[in-house]
Amino acid sequence: MHKVVTAGQMRAAEEKTVAAGISTAQLMERAGTAAADIIVEEIIRSDPSAHVLVLCGPGNNGGDGLVVARRLGEAGYTVSAYTFGRQQPPPPLRTLVRHENDQLLNTLRTLLGNATIIVDALLGTGRSRPIEGPLSRILGQVRQSRQGRTIVALDLPTGVDSDTGAADPYAVAADLTITFGFPKRGLLIGRGLELAGRLVVVDIGLVPDAAADVRLWLVDEAAVRARIPSRARSAHKYSAGTVLIVAGSHRFTGAPRLAALGAARAGAGLVTLATGTSTHPMLAVTLLEPTFLLLPDQADGVLEPERAAELIRNAAGRYRTVLVGPGLAPSPQTVALVEMLVCGDVLPENLALVVDAEGLNSLAQIERWYQRARHPIVVTPHAGEMARLCGGEAKDIEANRLDMAPAKAREWSAVVVLKGSPTVTAAANGSAIVNASGGPNLASGGTGDVLGGIIASLIAQGASPFDAAIAGVYIHGCAGDLLARSQGDRGTLAGDLPDQIPGIIKAIRERQ
Repeated sequence: MHKVVTAGQMRAAEEKTVAAGISTAQLMERAGTAAADIIVEEIIRSDPSAHVLVLCGPGNNGGDGLVVARRLGEAGYTVSAYTFGRQQPPPPLRTLVRHENDQLLNTLRTLLGNATIIVDALLGTGRSRPIEGPLSRILGQVRQSRQGRTIVALDLPTGVDSDTGAADPYAVAADLTITFGFPKRGLLIGRGLELAGRLVVVDIGLVPDAAADVRLWLVDEAAVRARIPSRARSAHKYSAGTVLIVAGSHRFTGAPRLAALGAARAGAGLVTLATGTSTHPMLAVTLLEPTFLLLPDQADGVLEPERAAELIRNAAGRYRTVLVGPGLAPSPQTVALVEMLVCGDVLPENLALVVDAEGLNSLAQIERWYQRARHPIVVTPHAGEMARLCGGEAKDIEANRLDMAPAKAREWSAVVVLKGSPTVTAAANGSAIVNASGGPNLASGGTGDVLGGIIASLIAQGASPFDAAIAGVYIHGCAGDLLARSQGDRGTLAGDLPDQIPGIIKAIRERQ
């Protein structure tokens, strides 16, 4: 996994590296050389007639760009460089144009017209003011010329704030962003996530403790592979993991079905739906594999808390985890039942509890639930549910999700999965994981229910709650990505996700 840094943390990491005896010039040489190699391997090799134009700004980002141009030229590729605001003598290049000699941008327009690949090395993490003047006109020309060309950004697209992901109106979207040392926060949130395109992180040889105090990470497949529990050949349905899902009401029969299928497809050996007696027939007609624990209910499938809790207590010893919330009816009775499950003695004390959907809305109405909880807890809110839990506004949650998730995980002594773009998973010790899998086709009702089932399933199979949440979020996102590749970024359904899960887990476990 890669640590995720702010601009200040990146500067501190570079300063620590320079203090250890590695010069800024050496870091730029490493960054530019690595970027040139990636451009060759991923783009130029498939296009022998490629013509690269590198746009180089006044700072270190522009210096990285000049190294890219020099390295590509030394390798025999067709490359031009265009500099803006650089005072240092440029390296020897066959074609190098200074903006100071091209105030009307006539040469730039010609270079852009000839280019098939445009490398954006104009501004890096140091941007602090709105883009205006000559730089805005340069970027305007790039925007006009981008059709049919591949845009590669070095470190981050010019105009993207490296901390917040906010973007200047003149920012140009990249197809590929090659970021150096560590991914920057702004590449993973806000408009930066959209403008960065595909993200590649390259090692530039920072000292090992360069970001020792950073506790925010970008997950990768290797980290997920290590968190998926193995399974013995002698496994049976009970040893493979047992999940109890307290869910469902007359109005919401899809959510428990999706959660149960998510849990089963993620590998749980036995999934039991604890649902109302009157809701059961609506679910049983389409669900073959899960078993049922029938609970007494009232009108509309609202569970009777005292009697339901007693039946759950009698059955709970057979299960390794409990998921509560999908499709439960909003009511005071539901709040009472959730309070008994989270804070009471209904469940064995060490049994992990995943709380989603109406379970979260119920928690928001339970005083000091996080101080009274008797179980390891995973909460899986989207921004609106998180706002209800915190007493805040969803827009503020969205703007601060990278910090909000770990702050609340510490406060609540729980694993927090703050769903959204991107999803952030945080542990009670303040460590947090950013997930980059998944896309807009997951913006569909019921996808969160599938995720809750996956996380509960992985806990039941032996993963810790934090590890299960990290792996579950990644697998869930990959299922969405797989569907997006075949069907596009919209119109796929939550019910399409479960069937993708076994193949994704198999591929993750087999790739090395």
